[in-house]
Amino acid sequence: MRISFLFTGLILFAVCAYGQAVETKKETNADIAATYTTFRVDKGEVVTLSDQRIDENAFFNSIRSAVINELTEKGYVAVQDSSAQLAISYVGEAIVRMDTENLGPLGQQPASDPSQINSSRNWSREYRQGSIVLEVQDAVTKKVIWSANGSVELSTAAGDNRVLNTFVARSFKKFPKKNKKKK
Repeated sequence: MRISFLFTGLILFAVCAYGQAVETKKETNADIAATYTTFRVDKGEVVTLSDQRIDENAFFNSIRSAVINELTEKGYVAVQDSSAQLAISYVGEAIVRMDTENLGPLGQQPASDPSQINSSRNWSREYRQGSIVLEVQDAVTKKVIWSANGSVELSTAAGDNRVLNTFVARSFKKFPKKNKKKK
């Protein structure tokens, strides 16, 4: 019984993580690992419809902690002042989407009385779709040297943190490690 719950949980996590598409771009002339050692995370902007507000401070804290976690593992040092060599910011968008589908007559359900024989059954799902752009800039020149963009499904408020952490991890997957030695 526990094995089936564990297996179901792993499948749901894999489906949730697989649903994220992340595309990264690097400035061709930038040698990030050799040039930069420190970074800071600046508060970005989140765009939503007026009736679909999200907590921008919680969003920022989630992004900041995930970025700090990823880049410190790669050997960079987080600072929160103007001495940082890299400035990381984001722009996020959250919109509500609706998927609907006509399942046809009976919609895979038996009719409880003859009047339902020719009636159609419909399926619908409402969810929040998010798009995020992360930019890594040289703090002095303001030139973007690394960017990542993608879309995520923010289906539940409790899952947003995990979804954002996964998005940031995928965004910085190919970011150069600081402690990597050149041959």
